[in-house]
Amino acid sequence: MTYKSISTIIFCGLLIRLLLAYVNAFIGPTPGGENDALGFHFVGSHYAITGDPLAHDIYRVGWYYSLFLGYVYKYSINSIFLGSLFSILAWFLSTLLVLRIMELINASIFQKVCSASLMSFLPSMIFYSSVTLREPFQLFFLTLLVYSILRFALTKSLLHLFLLPLALFGLALLHQSLIVTSILLLLLFTIYLYSKGIKKIWQNFGLYMIFLLMIGLVPVASSLIQTLSYSFEAGIVESLISHNEGLIGDAGQARARYRIEPPENSFFGIFTYPFIAFFQYQLEPLPWNVSSFGDILLFLENLIRVTILFYLIKFAYKEGLFSVDYIFPLLISYLIVEGIWSLGTINWGTASRHHIPAMGLLSVLGFFLYSEIEKKFVKKIPS
Repeated sequence: MTYKSISTIIFCGLLIRLLLAYVNAFIGPTPGGENDALGFHFVGSHYAITGDPLAHDIYRVGWYYSLFLGYVYKYSINSIFLGSLFSILAWFLSTLLVLRIMELINASIFQKVCSASLMSFLPSMIFYSSVTLREPFQLFFLTLLVYSILRFALTKSLLHLFLLPLALFGLALLHQSLIVTSILLLLLFTIYLYSKGIKKIWQNFGLYMIFLLMIGLVPVASSLIQTLSYSFEAGIVESLISHNEGLIGDAGQARARYRIEPPENSFFGIFTYPFIAFFQYQLEPLPWNVSSFGDILLFLENLIRVTILFYLIKFAYKEGLFSVDYIFPLLISYLIVEGIWSLGTINWGTASRHHIPAMGLLSVLGFFLYSEIEKKFVKKIPS
């Protein structure tokens, strides 16, 4: 295998997405291109035509993506195909960032090929990164964030230190849940820098960076609280329960729904809920819930994800979680993102979309699975 193999994989992934974007725009909605994707496009298109941001209240957390589409449409072409091209660009840049992270951790060509293949050909990645959805941009900003953390920690590059506000602010604007994610990842960044002993640079720039980040995140967090259909006045537990009640009520009898009741308002119920939610979020549809070809694809994707996590746990058990510098920020970032999404997801169709932002992290964490495959099979094949 050579670097040409990686280029070929990305090129094929690009062609598939361009074809799907064309079909979605000029023939009919592709899987993932209905409902929300059309909604984001419609709001952006309406803003481009009327210039009225209040008609759909797009100055809200989570709807800045439609505002972005509106500006693109206003000053170029008002076309869902163009909006889809920007989603494809976000996927493409995310894939390049994944490969840069693989370089930082000294991955082999085979391991880079595996990561590029996962980013390029996983069915949910293909469909959701070919239409006007926020997830490809969430993927980009999250992957940029992790790459910047690793690059600064390993090379002391100040350019990547100053990319952190951009990545965190982008995440916070794209979804309400990502505000909490952004703040937790900022804390992770601080802990990781201190664990690397980067004290002099951190003392010179750290407080300044935190100040800039908080200037951006606090107003966004305030906007979140004002726009949510529930508040935190009754406490986080009650807010979590009420949010799940709303999701379950809105879902009705949806076929892909895997949660039918909100968490029990008791110590045991609240304590076990995150673990149950994370388990279902990662594994649904379980075999007995599979009833369509799409379910089969999602089930196979879940197997890939769980297998990667299994080999990571296996490595951590044998070698120690902190024996390799980059494991800590990658694993904790992945668990933070997936854990927060799991708390507010109740069906596996939505879960398949919510997995997209962390796919860059998963593609890198697959390093451990790829190493096992390379050791057992690839290196035994005569060259």
